[in-house]
Amino acid sequence: MYDQTISRTIIIVTLALFALSAFLMLNSLCLYTPDSVRYLSLALSISRCEGYRDLYAPGNPVHVNFPPFYPILLLPAALLAPGHLIIASKILNILISVCALAALYLLLERVTSSLTGAVITALTAFNPLFVLHAAEVMSESAYLLISSVVLLMLIEADKGRPGRAFAAGVAAGAACLTRYSGVSLILAGMGVFFLRRDWRRGGLFLAAAIVVVTPWCVRDLFHILGSKGGASWGYGSSMAVSNPAQHFLLAEILRRMVSGVVRYAHMLGLLIFPFLSLQETGLEQCLSPVFLLSPPAGHFFACVLMVCTLLFVMAGVYGCARDRAKMVIIVYLAWYGAVLIFYPVREVRFLIPILVFLWMLMSDGMRVVGRILVRSANAARCFAAAFTAVYTCACLACTVCLAVTNLSFLGILHWNIPMAARYEYDLSGAAAWLKKNTPPDSVILCDRAELFFLSGRKVVGSGQYASVFGVFERNLREYDVKYIVAEALSGVSVYHRLMANAVMFDFEKVADFSTILIHKVIPRKTPREPYSENYESSVSSLLKQARERPDDPNVHRELGYFYFKEQKLDKAAEEFRIALDIDPGCPITWFNLGSAYLDRGRYDEAIAAFEKALAVRSADLISPLVEPSMKLAQVKKKIGDNPGDFENYRRYMEAAALYFQMKEYARALEELKSASAMRPGLAEPHLFMGDCYVKLGRKDDAMKSYQKALELNPAEDRARKGIENMRSK
Repeated sequence: MYDQTISRTIIIVTLALFALSAFLMLNSLCLYTPDSVRYLSLALSISRCEGYRDLYAPGNPVHVNFPPFYPILLLPAALLAPGHLIIASKILNILISVCALAALYLLLERVTSSLTGAVITALTAFNPLFVLHAAEVMSESAYLLISSVVLLMLIEADKGRPGRAFAAGVAAGAACLTRYSGVSLILAGMGVFFLRRDWRRGGLFLAAAIVVVTPWCVRDLFHILGSKGGASWGYGSSMAVSNPAQHFLLAEILRRMVSGVVRYAHMLGLLIFPFLSLQETGLEQCLSPVFLLSPPAGHFFACVLMVCTLLFVMAGVYGCARDRAKMVIIVYLAWYGAVLIFYPVREVRFLIPILVFLWMLMSDGMRVVGRILVRSANAARCFAAAFTAVYTCACLACTVCLAVTNLSFLGILHWNIPMAARYEYDLSGAAAWLKKNTPPDSVILCDRAELFFLSGRKVVGSGQYASVFGVFERNLREYDVKYIVAEALSGVSVYHRLMANAVMFDFEKVADFSTILIHKVIPRKTPREPYSENYESSVSSLLKQARERPDDPNVHRELGYFYFKEQKLDKAAEEFRIALDIDPGCPITWFNLGSAYLDRGRYDEAIAAFEKALAVRSADLISPLVEPSMKLAQVKKKIGDNPGDFENYRRYMEAAALYFQMKEYARALEELKSASAMRPGLAEPHLFMGDCYVKLGRKDDAMKSYQKALELNPAEDRARKGIENMRSK
């Protein structure tokens, strides 16, 4: 009775402090990820009885990516406060998070003691990453609430009537329609009933889940196969880019498994001990001087603690092996981990729904280890109490700093503290300018779709993650984009590379809001040459930022890019390496480092960097970009290692083909000239030169190359067609 009173007191205080912390992080100006905007847009679409559509995108396309249950949970905010949808939805998500914590406590009270359940719930509630996601429009809390209910129902499903198993199946289906990772609950439920040899209840559970999930899956399949649209967001369209056909299937599966396990094992340390990885909380600029931990040091300590965490978790699994109730949770964790490993995108937030269960296993693991290493039960309890107190204080310190940062951003507190990166991207001024200066039907290109809710203008993504496929210009053309709104922390639009290489559009800067630039899009009737950018002022600005914020990886990435464009390859590589020391999991930085090494002729280091780019999180996003570059580095290395080798002709031709694929036509020409020098009597290099000259707009040179190819091989039809095409233009 005494323990129960203490437990309830802890839970009440925990929920109150959690709700207060989350409310202090509220703002209506910035969202944590683009996913939030989709959820809001879909909730608004349902509230208006317009179906399941992306209202922020031109043409209101039908959405077939995110499942519907979380947008349905946001309906009260969309119905009651459509004019303040962002802030209302965030408040609603905080209330959902409070309910999720209460459900977790009830579940933990069932499988552990009431006091242990209260302490574990408190450790979860005070985690700054959990609080941060609770204060945003993210589905983690909703999924956590439903999964807790499902697990509690599965534990009790073998008692009473079989209808409980059917109800658990319905709830598991709802979890799957909240996040697709909820399929792990369905698999876990089947696994539990299989272990119990309860075929009747297992069949009812599976039937209920299928009844709930199947209609939505059929609906999505119908729209996909019918080409009736889908998520038009440039960011999302490239999220699952993968090309496993180029690999053996088994090798691809093994690669995903190994990289997924390694990546999530590292993320586990960052999630459970977020105060050691300030970048994950967005506080690296605010707290680094306080904690005196650079991101590399934080990552090191996180790795050490991650190993200890895994050991305690495994000890906890061993200790719970004979506990019937806890085995339900262990089976669920196994399936959830398997689903995450094969999911193409890997982020820390995907681990949030299982954080509390990891704490449960760690708690049991500590008891197991304590019985072995510490003979005194009182000493073990004192250690556990001291650890809990220190951990809670550290988490609360991070949470307080998150709240202070947000209040300073909103102007409520007038403290001169460095802003976390996401707060520097303030769209309010740009939104007000668009409202005043653009027609209501204007389409804006911006990678932050909350601009739709702030300005009322339709928004399309830039496709910058798929720029190699020409998505940027295609979006400008297909959606008749009038303006571009872009982040400009270095004084230069983040789209400067895409704008510099867009041949059918000109761009005019019309508004500057310090960290946000607005460009007017001016279509051209004839193509133009890609222009050279002026990097001097950008480099100067970035060098100043690097001195002020030495632990900001974004500054070093941009600085490395500008050095790369100036062909200062050693300096570029140095900046990329600094960025990777801070954030070693960024695939595009590994790719940029490999590109700098490749151009510098350091092929072994280039290959190693490209391999890392394909091994870290979200590598599938850029695999079409990395793989040709890695092949090129391998080919160039063979040429350098074997000068005078007869096979170098074929290697020069292969290098030229790769450069052509990468749209670096001038470099392809250099390789073709080397190939032609080795085999001057062959027409193939000259034919390929003609294609390169056509891409470069050098028609006279293209004509000469085609004529030379035809002279060397009169039967070459493609050379003849090339000549005819040149004459007809």
